[in-house]
Amino acid sequence: MTEIELDRYAVALALLKRRVHEVRFTVQRKANSEMLGLYRRISDTTFARQRIESLGERGSGLACH
Repeated sequence: MTEIELDRYAVALALLKRRVHEVRFTVQRKANSEMLGLYRRISDTTFARQRIESLGERGSGLACH
């Protein structure tokens, strides 16, 4: 290869590396957002179930009196 061809190869390789980095970063952000949404839904579901169970316990205690 000539020096010009090597320079073009180096530029092309650098552009490809940059694109890989950009895409990897974008995918990581999307995955993080999805995980946050999942954790939020888990938290909401857990809290709702605890409220229902808590109300059920109070209700059964009131029925005994």
